[in-house]
Amino acid sequence: MAKTKGESTGKMNRVRMIVIDSDLSDDAVSDLSQAIASALHFNQGGHHTRVITPARERPQLASGNGHAPESTVDESDGSVEEEPDSTESAAPRAARPSNRQYYKPKVLPDVDLTVGTKPFVEFAKEKSPSAITKRYLLIAAWFHDFASIETITADHVFTCYRAMGWTLEVKNPLQPFSDVQKQGWGEYKDKKFTINHIGLAQVQKMTAGSE
Repeated sequence: MAKTKGESTGKMNRVRMIVIDSDLSDDAVSDLSQAIASALHFNQGGHHTRVITPARERPQLASGNGHAPESTVDESDGSVEEEPDSTESAAPRAARPSNRQYYKPKVLPDVDLTVGTKPFVEFAKEKSPSAITKRYLLIAAWFHDFASIETITADHVFTCYRAMGWTLEVKNPLQPFSDVQKQGWGEYKDKKFTINHIGLAQVQKMTAGSE
């Protein structure tokens, strides 16, 4: 009687799968494959057993930590798919603390803040700016007009700050010089600042309580 489509013949096939996971050399893999094939090629029940020989060992590239990367074996065709090293996809590195050291200004013992027709303290109280850039500009103007010093440094500024009892609340005491230069009020070069005529005019406009 002919078998119709979808109808079972009643014959049962027995399938046995053996998976061996081991690190072997090429010769050992070949010997093991032949031994398995001889033992299981045709069993007593008359059922054929298919032997899938493992793929040849592939040279593994060492990962960044000195160990070979893990591999995933696809048993369907014996191919090997290497997984990416997880060490590179770890959590973002923590920000490194900054070790940059900024210049620490000092008081100039030889600077006389009382020279000229108006001492610095009196001059500063008349103008009394609160912005750091304006204070730097004020100090440069006083040294230019009353002490005949056209170029100043952070030490000149710090000396004047101490005389006024002001606190120099900046991490980098040289940065305000760059900010003043950006305003077009002078030139900052080699850690020294020279006020120009525009900066001097700006100081003349200052009044007590100005920014």
